[in-house]
Amino acid sequence: MTGAFHVMVEEFHHWPRSRTQPARKESSLLVADMSRPAEHAIQGVCKLLLDEEDAHARWGTLKDKTVIIAVTGILMGGELPILRGKIVKVPLAPGAGGQGT
Repeated sequence: MTGAFHVMVEEFHHWPRSRTQPARKESSLLVADMSRPAEHAIQGVCKLLLDEEDAHARWGTLKDKTVIIAVTGILMGGELPILRGKIVKVPLAPGAGGQGT
């Protein structure tokens, strides 16, 4: 399923290596579902885990933009629903022309 989501926050977390776990990092977005009509939207905020490709290519450019995400799954995490998926379209800056990517 694809949907429009407004990016509210870009998050980056890094956990150092421990005796039992390797070091790891996580790039994610806190997003709000912009589905219409609004009563069909997911209520509250969701977290989208970015894959390494999206994090590298798009980091720092998504805050306060509405992006199209192909959602492949929804996991129930600790505090927030976690979306699995891929960003398929980001709007271009005003006046840039084209379709975005």
